[in-house]
Amino acid sequence: MLKITDLNSFYGEIQVLKNISVEVNEGEIVTLIGANAAGKTTLISCVSRTVLSFDGEIEFDGGSYRGIVTRGHMHDETVLRGALKTNARYIGMIGSKRKREAIYARLLADGFLQSDIDRVYSPIGLSIGADTPEEIAVSIAAEMISVRAQSRQV
Repeated sequence: MLKITDLNSFYGEIQVLKNISVEVNEGEIVTLIGANAAGKTTLISCVSRTVLSFDGEIEFDGGSYRGIVTRGHMHDETVLRGALKTNARYIGMIGSKRKREAIYARLLADGFLQSDIDRVYSPIGLSIGADTPEEIAVSIAAEMISVRAQSRQV
């Protein structure tokens, strides 16, 4: 099962996807049809997590996993605020310790709880010595798989 709710994606300041929602149930086949530059590739890239700069819910088999890696980190805090208001199993955010601590301080000042912040995996990904974008993607996917596996054991 795949469920997408209110998906938004940006390339810099340009919004490519706006409030996209779709549900695909087991056994269904779905085709995306649209003009060039309509957002078809961006939608698939968000679902496959090759584009991590998005906001919204993407659920696979009942679990939501969110990676926050916006272009230039311009929207990380905004996306994190939205993610913390969901029941996502996984919320990961890229960034330096300084940036992360500044965002967390603003969230706490605005009424978020420490337990909300404790849900965030940051820096995102398992520590495997990743250097290239491909290796970093593997470390993020591995962390998501680890969280999924742990939730199955409960």
